[in-house]
Amino acid sequence: MGFGTLFSFYLVSFLLSFNPYGGIFRLVGYLGMLMGLCELQQYHRAFRYPIYVTPAMLAVAAYQVCMLLDSSFGIPLAFVSEALTDVFGYADYAVLLLFHAALFYAIWCIAREIGLPKIMQSAARNAVVMGVYYLMYLIALLPFAWVTTYRGYVAVIMTLMPLFWAILNAVLIYLCYKNICKEGDEEVPLRISRFAFVNKIRAELERREQKGIEETVEHARNNRREHLEGMARNRELRIKYAERRDKMQKHKNEKKKKR
Repeated sequence: MGFGTLFSFYLVSFLLSFNPYGGIFRLVGYLGMLMGLCELQQYHRAFRYPIYVTPAMLAVAAYQVCMLLDSSFGIPLAFVSEALTDVFGYADYAVLLLFHAALFYAIWCIAREIGLPKIMQSAARNAVVMGVYYLMYLIALLPFAWVTTYRGYVAVIMTLMPLFWAILNAVLIYLCYKNICKEGDEEVPLRISRFAFVNKIRAELERREQKGIEETVEHARNNRREHLEGMARNRELRIKYAERRDKMQKHKNEKKKKR
C-alpha cells in the first residue's frame, strides 16, 4: 500500500543518517519516501501534501551531499560556501517542519476515515512533540543569558530530541503499515524484512501489543466476574428481603385473625 516503503526509507532518512555521511542516506531515503507517498496518494488525497514538500527536502539533501564531496572527498565545488550552507541549514529545519506537519495530517485523515482512534491520537501526539522541539530550537537561537550559560545542556537536548522524535514517527508509520491495508489484504501476513533491526522492532511492538491485548482481556474478565458476583449478591439480598417481608406480612395476618 505504501506504508512499508515509507517506513523503511524513513528509517534510512532519519535514523541511519546519524553519521558523517548522513547527506547520502537522507538523499536516498527521501527518494524512497517519495515513492511510498506517491503510492499512498492513490488511497487518500491528503498524502499529496507531503509530496509537495519532498522536492525541497531533496534539494537540501543534494546540497548536503555536495558539502560532503567538497569537505570529505576533496572534490572542490565553487558554489559551496559558508553563507549558502547557513541558508540550506535553516531551510532544512523549515522543510522538515512542513513535511512532518503534512505527513501527520495525512495519517490523521486516513486513520479517521478508517476508524483508528489510536493512530489518530499518535499522529496528534507526534505533532505536539514536533512543536515542542521546534519551540526549543527557536529559544536556543535567542540571545538569552541562561541559554548561553547552559549551552552544553541545551546542545545535548537538541541532539537527543530529534532522535527521540524520529523514533516516535517511525513507530507511528509502522503502526499504519500494520493496521492500514488496502481492501483484500487484511489476512496477508507481514513480510520478513532484510534488515534485522526492523524485524526486532516489529517483534517488540507485536509483543507489547499482545501484552496489551492480554491485559485488556484479563481486565474485562475481572470486571465481568465482579459484575456477576455483584448481581448474585443482589439477588440473594432481594430473596432474603422478600422472605423477610413475607414473614412479617404473615405475622401481621396472624395477629389480625387473633383479634
